[in-house]
Order: sequence, then C-alpha cells, then structure tokens
Amino acid sequence: MPGILTAIAGILGPIVTILSLISSHHTAILVPQIEVFKSIPPEIIDGGEATLSWSVSGGKDAKVAIDQGIGEQPLVGTTIVHPGRTTAYTLTAKNSEGKGGSLTATVIVLQKNAISPSQNSPKEIADEIPSIVVDQMGRGDYTTISQAIAAAVSGSKITIRKGVYNEGIVIDKALEIVGEGNLGDVVIRAKGVNAILFKAVSGIVSNIMIKQNSGGNLYCVSILEGCLELKGCDITSDSSACIGVRNDAYPKLTGNKIHSSKQSGIFIYGDAEGQIEGNDIYGNTLSGIEIKDNANPTISNNKIHDGKASGIYIHGDAEGQIEGNDIYGNKFSGITIKDNANPTISNNKIHDGKMAGILINTTIKGIIEENQIYGNSRAGIEIREGGSPIVRKNIINNNRYSAIWIHDNAGGTFENNDLIGNKMDAWDISKDSESRVIKSGNIE
Repeated sequence: MPGILTAIAGILGPIVTILSLISSHHTAILVPQIEVFKSIPPEIIDGGEATLSWSVSGGKDAKVAIDQGIGEQPLVGTTIVHPGRTTAYTLTAKNSEGKGGSLTATVIVLQKNAISPSQNSPKEIADEIPSIVVDQMGRGDYTTISQAIAAAVSGSKITIRKGVYNEGIVIDKALEIVGEGNLGDVVIRAKGVNAILFKAVSGIVSNIMIKQNSGGNLYCVSILEGCLELKGCDITSDSSACIGVRNDAYPKLTGNKIHSSKQSGIFIYGDAEGQIEGNDIYGNTLSGIEIKDNANPTISNNKIHDGKASGIYIHGDAEGQIEGNDIYGNKFSGITIKDNANPTISNNKIHDGKMAGILINTTIKGIIEENQIYGNSRAGIEIREGGSPIVRKNIINNNRYSAIWIHDNAGGTFENNDLIGNKMDAWDISKDSESRVIKSGNIE
C-alpha cells in the first residue's frame, strides 16, 4: 500500500504543478475595461470647450490613450478640449498583451452663424448669436426672463436690464444669460421654487444677484445636469443650499459670492463633478462646501470662511481635488473628512478655525500635502476612529493644541512635515494608535 500511494503522489505532483502554472498565467494579466468615456457637455458652440471624462478598471498596468493628439492618459481622469468642428475622440485601453477595447465620445460643435432664430424671436441678426433683451419698463423684447427663455433658441444671448425679477426661471436649452450694469443692478428673487433650475447641456449665467427667499428645502440654484458656467454672481438662500449640484452635472462656478444660506453654500452629490474656482464662500449655516455620495469636484483658489460649521465637509465615499484655497474662521474644522471619503488636499491655507484645521473621522485614505495649517483652536490635524491618511510636506505651526492628534485606533503615514511651534507637543498619539503610525523626516 505505501508503494501505491507513493506512485500516485508521484503522478499527481507534476499535474498540480502544471495546473498552478496555467492558473497563474491566466490570472496574472487582467484585461482593462472602459467603464465610462463621455463629453461634458456633448454639444458646444464654436469657440467653446468640452471636458472629456473617463474611467478604466481592470489593471493598474493598462495603457490608456486618446486620439486626436491627446495621447497617453491615467486610468481615471478628465481633459479639456476645444474642437473647431464636430469631433469624435476615441479612448483605447490595452494591457501588455494588447488586449482591451476602445470607446468613442463625440463633441458636437454648433457654428454660431448656423443658429437660426425662432419665428417667435423679436430679432434676427444675420451671422451673429441671436440676442434678446429683457426690460421691465417694456423697452426691450420681453418684460420677464421666463418669456425670453421660452422664445429663445439654443445659442441665444439674453441680456437682462436693471430690475428686481420676482420669478423662478428654468433653463432647459443652451443659453447665455447676463445681467447688465453692476452686480446688484439685476436681481432674480424667488419664493416656493428654485430661483434657477438648470437642466440643459450647457449654459452661462453671469453678473446677477440671485436670491431664494422662502423656507422649505429648495436650492437657490439647482443644477440637475450639463455644464452651467455660473460666474460673477451673488447667491443667497433662505431655504436650502445656495447651489445644489447632482447627478452627472459638471458646472463651472467662478468668481461668485456664495453666502448666508440656511444650509451649505454649495452641496455636490450623486456622482457630480465640476470646477469651483475663485469664489468667496462665507457665512453659511452649515458647511461652505459639502461633497457627498461619490461626487468628485475640483475646488481651487476659493475663500471659504466664517461659516457656522466646517469650511469643507467631505463624506459618503466622495473624493475631490482641494487645492490652493484660503479656509479660515469657521466654527468647526476647516476641512472635515469621514465615511470612506478619499480626497486630495494640497497647497491650502487652513487657519484660525474654532476646532482642528483638518478633522479625519472613520476609515479614509486621502492625501494631505503641502498645506499651511496654523492658528486653529485645537490640533492642526486630528485623526480618529480608523482614519489613515498620507500626510506629507505640510507646515503645521502655532495651533493651540498639538500639531497632530491621533486617537481611537487611527493612524497614517507622516513624512517631511514641519510640526514646530504648537502650544502642546508635536504629537499626541493614543496607545491604541501607536502601531498604526508611520513617521519619517518630520521636523518636531
């Protein structure tokens, strides 16, 4: 019997080895999958821009490239294009064996001189963008903004003359709407409805004071889809957030005053993205900006201050690129991160808050780098309850507690930070967190 068993083992051994090699060969190289590749918006007016957005899964070694001269790209990303005519962009993702696939996104370019005014439009200007004037005194084409929108065709420009317009408007086509004169000369004021409800592929709204004057749960500006450029406006809300962004919307919010809301200044959620740049966001009841539910915006060069909660609140599997902002004087932390959020926070000034500069709560990864964090009432960075970020090259000085406070089974990697000059020691690490902390090159 032992001899038989030995013979069987001798036969099975090589077979197992061969099967293992086959299995290893087949599982080592994954075939990349293109999850999404799209243009936001899908249509632009000649001279405009679109954002190509994509996500590829199935192997970190996959090579991703876009034609039309764009070239090699990361697995997940965006890039801005300015096609002069309707253009199809093809994204290709392949592994080292050349296996993979491709997907095409088309940007449709509408020529300015090809846009025909509607029969209902009061003006026809050859070879120019159709133009409509709103004047409450009756010296324009219409006396209300809603009338002008109903009569306009995609690509029209609507100029609003001085006045207080008590109406909520719905933008459901590609339009440019601009207030004439100084900011505050033109006011849109709404009760019981959104002041602006945007659900078009693209549009521009600028130089208007926009007010939501009723209770309930209404955003002053609600962006459901597409790419709205909202710039140089003053936005307040007595109801919900000043601006709500959701679904697949990709707005560009630049140079606005966003303040005095009953909730957040800007609320971004439900897979929304977008660019938020150069705004003054202040005096809101909740966070200056709240990012939730897989949203992933880029937030840069804003002033976010004097709010009654956190400056920026990131949670619910959200991401975000937070860079170059001045965040100060908020009653909670300058930035609060929790519930599996994974942002990148870089080159910000985070100072003079009433709690920690940055609070990280529950399991997250995240990268915090090259920020100046100072003058906060608690720690420069507080990490608790499983948080584990990468923290590197920050200057964390003159806070009223430790530079970094880690407790309740938290941890992280801390490299090349300047941690001197805080009221307490550079570190306050609880015993249950000590084994989770990796340090190198810090100045203490």
